[in-house]
Amino acid sequence: MTTTLATMLLRPLFWWLPDFNRRGRQAELLWLLAIAAENNEQLGEVVTDYADELDSGVNSRLRSVGMELSRGGRLSDVLQHFPELLPEEAALMARTGESCGELPSALKTAARAASRRQQDREPLLSWILTYGIGVLTAMMLILGFLMYYIVPKFKKIFEDFGTELPGPTIGLIVASDTFVNYWYLFVFMIPPLYLFVSFAPAMAATSLGRSVIRGIWPLWRWRQRRQTPGILRALQVTVDAKLPLVEGCRLVAKSHDDPSIREDLTGAVAYLQQGSICWPELQRDGFLTSREAAFLAAAEKARNLSWALDVTASEIERRNAFRIEVFVTALRPVLLAGLAMLVAWVAISMFLPLVKLLNDLS
Repeated sequence: MTTTLATMLLRPLFWWLPDFNRRGRQAELLWLLAIAAENNEQLGEVVTDYADELDSGVNSRLRSVGMELSRGGRLSDVLQHFPELLPEEAALMARTGESCGELPSALKTAARAASRRQQDREPLLSWILTYGIGVLTAMMLILGFLMYYIVPKFKKIFEDFGTELPGPTIGLIVASDTFVNYWYLFVFMIPPLYLFVSFAPAMAATSLGRSVIRGIWPLWRWRQRRQTPGILRALQVTVDAKLPLVEGCRLVAKSHDDPSIREDLTGAVAYLQQGSICWPELQRDGFLTSREAAFLAAAEKARNLSWALDVTASEIERRNAFRIEVFVTALRPVLLAGLAMLVAWVAISMFLPLVKLLNDLS
């Protein structure tokens, strides 16, 4: 409980920082686990040996994973406590593979997907957030210094000259006075915002959080599509295990750790048990588009469903990464324009009185 609470509190401090080796490290670890599971080796020893070879900051967590596995813990349960070490879908894949007796196949599928993601370009979101947070921090420090030390002296100088100040300068002075008189309110706003960011994922998993997300269509659609690749690859594992599709959907629904996704998949399984087709139900729940559902239905008839599930999952991941890149590319000029407008406002507000004073003196 203490470890979970500490992780939730510390995650917002570091989640946006770019990790240069994260994808490669995740793919390596998945391949090691897959090969060890296929050869019936002790997974705990493999993870511990891998941790000893690393010099990065994750080796202590890897050793903890190795110790838990050596004590007899299930891989899926251990990964759930260390979600940052492997891709998000790894725990679902491991749990599904354990349930249908195909853990090596499930880990290989997850490792192949991680290797493909390693070859793709890293999304720019962490980089733009790092850049934006750094620039905003510098701007806040500079503005705080100007408003606390410079602007009050600037105001007194022009009051002594008896010069009427322009509107932009008056606005800057009002903002400065507000900051100087009520700075503690700005400081006290930081802890609630930080706690909100820390516990937002946990709140989203509650029944109230799920209801709020369902009521906001873009958030709901984004959440469903973000989970789709892992669901399709878990279904691929059950198809390779020769399970009926309805049984595979039921197993994936039971294995998923997100209550809202589990609820949606359980509803789809209920329709399947009544004789409905799988793919339109997943489309209705927002996991698939109509074109993807038609493609998977055709592949099922052609007895090539395993390949189609893998291809569809990879294509959805590529589209999701492309949308993130488009959003980040559009966000950068907006952020720069906002900062430029802020700098221009401060500069103009402090320069206009000098022009007016020179005109009055001349």
